[in-house]
Amino acid sequence: MTVIRLSDGRLWVHAPVAATAECRRLVDELGGQVAYIVLPTTAFEHKVFVGGFARAYPAAKVYACPGQWSWPINLPPPFRVDAYLTDPRASSDGNKGKGGGTAQIPWANEIEHMVFEPPCIGIGPANEVVFLHKASRTLLVTDLVVYIDGDSPSPVVEVPDLLKASWDDPDAVPPGAPLPPDTPANRRKGWARMALQILFLGPTRFSTFKLVQRRLLVSPVIETFVYSKIPDALVDFVDRIATTWDFTTVLPAHFNAPAPGSPTALQDAFAFAYRLTGRRPSPARRMAGGREGRGSNPFLALWDKVMEGAREGKRTEEYPEDDTAVLRFVNGFILKAGIANK
Repeated sequence: MTVIRLSDGRLWVHAPVAATAECRRLVDELGGQVAYIVLPTTAFEHKVFVGGFARAYPAAKVYACPGQWSWPINLPPPFRVDAYLTDPRASSDGNKGKGGGTAQIPWANEIEHMVFEPPCIGIGPANEVVFLHKASRTLLVTDLVVYIDGDSPSPVVEVPDLLKASWDDPDAVPPGAPLPPDTPANRRKGWARMALQILFLGPTRFSTFKLVQRRLLVSPVIETFVYSKIPDALVDFVDRIATTWDFTTVLPAHFNAPAPGSPTALQDAFAFAYRLTGRRPSPARRMAGGREGRGSNPFLALWDKVMEGAREGKRTEEYPEDDTAVLRFVNGFILKAGIANK
């Protein structure tokens, strides 16, 4: 969850978590009225908390990503939605709501947004709204990318669980064996193994962690089950972000945040999609010392070519086949069962 204080002092809440007493206390300590609650995705794990958060702050208006759905019966959201966020480019005035309500965007001067509405590949849409907080040059995403800092285990994981996960072969540990020593190294190792389990849904080699840490990353789960099936729509959207917005920080909804990031780093995270489409990333927007105005300088133009070559080298890096075995097995089942149609 991310909370932004708007220029009028009111609070804008992105992807709310459970409105526990501790959560409400932390929000209230910020001061200012919670004016807007934003559900930025159609993913169930995020919308499940919106109703409770809206009840905790009944004066707030709820804005939602378009395309909300449920299964097996497609019912309206079980919580109040005041307006659906429509992509500004999708209508002439940028204000017409979709699916109910009229999305007058009162924070548009401070926070811009784009809507990712790819072709539906399964039982429901996988839509997401991304935002740019202009004053801080921060990109807010939900599931689009994540960032894992290998030195900072998640604070919500209990230390004994981190230590248990740090064993090289948990199955070989005899019952009742003492936990490994509580050291920073063992905590980091345990967190690395837990993160890999979440990203790949199965056992992976520990060395794979160096491929996923300290960079903007597309979760292999989402890459396999969703994004690899819609690469053209994905590349269009990522290029649109990278050529329109200039940002230096990314706030994902999962793992570590805030994270260092840039338009080119975002494109690099989607190397697999560019590979699948055979397309090259469009020149990203870089306002501060950036590409704009560089074309007349042959030395800077040459440097851009060198850096582009380095980025191409990074795009060839793939995960070991053994690490993706579970993902490929589950994906095969999903396709065979007709849960996804590509």
